[in-house]
Amino acid sequence: MAEETKNTHGGKRQGAGRKPSENSKVQTALKLDKDLSDAFKSEKFLSLNMNRGQYINQAVREKMLADGCLCSKD
Repeated sequence: MAEETKNTHGGKRQGAGRKPSENSKVQTALKLDKDLSDAFKSEKFLSLNMNRGQYINQAVREKMLADGCLCSKD
């Protein structure tokens, strides 16, 4: 009989996998009005060199701080 070898591929391994991010994100689905969605495709928005997620996070954070719904990170 052939000698069986232990398979070393797959399974849990110490230290394997992606490390947790310091600034973790949560995926959320939302619906935008058509004019807002179209604005993300405009040359003006594309010239900002910012992705949609960053832009929306920044806008929501500013509004929530102004409304008192969020405490400042400072």
